[in-house]
Amino acid sequence: LISITIVLSPWMWRSWKIAETPFFFSGKASAILNEKFRAPPAPTPTVAPPSSFEEAPNVEEYLSVGYPIDKRPYTKPSPVFEETRPSTSLTILNHFVHNLVTSVLILPTTPFFHNLKHTLYEVSPFWNKTNGQWAGDLTTLEGLGLLLNLVLLSIGIGISWQKWRLPGLIPLGIYIAYNFSTALARTSGGRYIVPISWVVIFYFSLGVIQIIFWAGTLFKFTTNPKQIIAQKKVFTYKKGLLYLLPFFLFVSAITIIDQITPQRYPNLTKNEILEKLIQEDLLAETSISYEELGAFLQTPGSRAFLGLNLFPRYYAIGKGEYTAQKTAYSPEDFTRLGFTFIGPFGTGQAILPLEQPPSYFPHAEDIIVIGCIRKGPQRLAGAGNASLDALMVVVLGEDQTAIYTSNTSPSLQCPVSDN
Repeated sequence: LISITIVLSPWMWRSWKIAETPFFFSGKASAILNEKFRAPPAPTPTVAPPSSFEEAPNVEEYLSVGYPIDKRPYTKPSPVFEETRPSTSLTILNHFVHNLVTSVLILPTTPFFHNLKHTLYEVSPFWNKTNGQWAGDLTTLEGLGLLLNLVLLSIGIGISWQKWRLPGLIPLGIYIAYNFSTALARTSGGRYIVPISWVVIFYFSLGVIQIIFWAGTLFKFTTNPKQIIAQKKVFTYKKGLLYLLPFFLFVSAITIIDQITPQRYPNLTKNEILEKLIQEDLLAETSISYEELGAFLQTPGSRAFLGLNLFPRYYAIGKGEYTAQKTAYSPEDFTRLGFTFIGPFGTGQAILPLEQPPSYFPHAEDIIVIGCIRKGPQRLAGAGNASLDALMVVVLGEDQTAIYTSNTSPSLQCPVSDN
């Protein structure tokens, strides 16, 4: 822990300077814990709607229709459906065991080397594409292979304890702590076991090497002890700090480069962007006054960004790119220009309604985007906090400057009207 803190200290200092906390991972960790463990708010009780009958129903008329009458005495209905959702502790335990199983199954369970086609399409045993998820079925050969792997892992852990005692179990402790942390976040398997799979291979290799030594002893194969037993050297903290120095300098270099590199796009507020438009007199060719634009930018739903334009595309009515989530390039029922833009705010996407394709809207040029924030189901995927219905876009090109305004919203207001 001390070594990790020393190596990451330059980045922690940067986080303290920018986010006012040295623990740059705390925000992500808090978000995961709040999402997984905070109980949803209790539903607000609602008053039962009044009966649709203004008067008591006519029983004789009701019976004349022929509806059957249940004359059995009323009994309170029993709960037929019981709660089947596992508890939090059981869910965490399930993910933890899943990590253990999937990490051990990276080891070969068969002496045959199968090519990629056989592994993917002929199953055997972990990729069953016909019957859905693998149910744990193993052939006799695969079961013996799994048993042999577990024996070699056990030998590796035992030899590590015998030779190095507690230090020999440090990888195992890291392995258990990591798997528990991912289980605590209620996720497991797949890419989540990749960072820790080296521990399984480490102890498996120790077990294989020990089997080789035992086989050499059994068959009277001896080696020079001087070539096997390494001389123990006294560890000094001064030498330990020297070992950490290259990693410390590497992280320091990242933070130094980050500080000395000039920022191309300053993080401007809406008022600062308005001042830039006034200073460069960029609205001279439009019918929008600076007073009108300034009043619009004071409204809560308005946004203004200065950044770099990427991937502009113009679409006719009903045309676009079909994706799983809504983006600036998804089909719409109006002609529009969709584009992505980046800056100190992150990544944004915007849709600008236009009747005709713009004559000048190049890729990778500086732009100012002014519009209304999209919310709810209309939010553009991958746009962060900059998902916009654009009302005005100013292209700050090296060769020329161009201004485009929405043809569906003659006035600056949020939300954008559909006329």
